[in-house]
Amino acid sequence: MDRFHGQRQSCAAVGLRGLAALLAALSLATACNATYQPRPSKLLKWTLIDGSPAVVRLGRAYPVNGFGQGLIEAVADNPRALEHAEAHREGTTWGLITALGGAAVMFGSPVLLLADSDNPGQEPSAGSVSLAIGGAVTGIVLYGLGLGMVASAQPRMYDAVNVYNDDLEVLLPPLAAPVPLPAAAAATPTDAGQP
Repeated sequence: MDRFHGQRQSCAAVGLRGLAALLAALSLATACNATYQPRPSKLLKWTLIDGSPAVVRLGRAYPVNGFGQGLIEAVADNPRALEHAEAHREGTTWGLITALGGAAVMFGSPVLLLADSDNPGQEPSAGSVSLAIGGAVTGIVLYGLGLGMVASAQPRMYDAVNVYNDDLEVLLPPLAAPVPLPAAAAATPTDAGQP
């Protein structure tokens, strides 16, 4: 009788773990959706649509991919903003090409050591070893450079939106001038050591 009781408990534990995994998967699937849609405006506003970033303008959504393609379409009528969006795309593209090329060189350079030795027990030549080490170092440098290019291109995407919004002529009243301090308060600085 104890054997069946233990099996029922383990089946219940497996069922609870499965239910917990299902609930976790459902919560992750719905976690990347925005619930607020920005009101129609001339300004570009960021949002998430089906878990992907997008900009919205005048009620139309422009999904933005990793290379900023939707953003380029959204800011096409503003040359300054378009310049930033295209700089983002070019920096991301060349950065990924450089990083992938660096990874290929970095992981491909040890193949030179294997190709140099005809017999499995034979040592590779000193030239192959130095060439493989140089290739690995070059690959690491290229990979890091490519990642840096991608990272430095990302802010240009936000610059494009900010420039676009700043260049719009929004029909708002001008900002009020700051209120000056009273003359007595500005003329009498206080020290912490004086009463």
